Amino acid sequence: IDTSGSVSDRDFQDFFSEIYHIYKAGSDIHILECDTEITNEYDYKGKMPTQVTGRGGTIMKPLYEYWNKSKEYTLFVLFTDGYCDSPENGFLKGNTISIITTGGTKIENFPGKTIKIDKE
Repeated sequence: IDTSGSVSDRDFQDFFSEIYHIYKAGSDIHILECDTEITNEYDYKGKMPTQVTGRGGTIMKPLYEYWNKSKEYTLFVLFTDGYCDSPENGFLKGNTISIITTGGTKIENFPGKTIKIDKE
């Protein structure tokens, strides 16, 4: 999850709403919070945290590196407003999805599928 300062509290509510539905469908979810570095990580158990860590600048490279080194996960899902660095061409391996906030923008050169959260 992108926890940089440009992501609003409402965006976090939207993110965790989507995460909750993925969780209820039977997926195991491991959350990484990242602004310029990974500031927190935990297994999601069906509840939104009372606060997120970070709230600074935006550099997603630590998430991309974590994913590339990991062997235990099957899908990388980035929740973001899209105002972040894109992975270097060919760097991010495997199955990937970016989920962009209602007011966000698509990440250029992000591999895999991109989904934008609908306005309500």
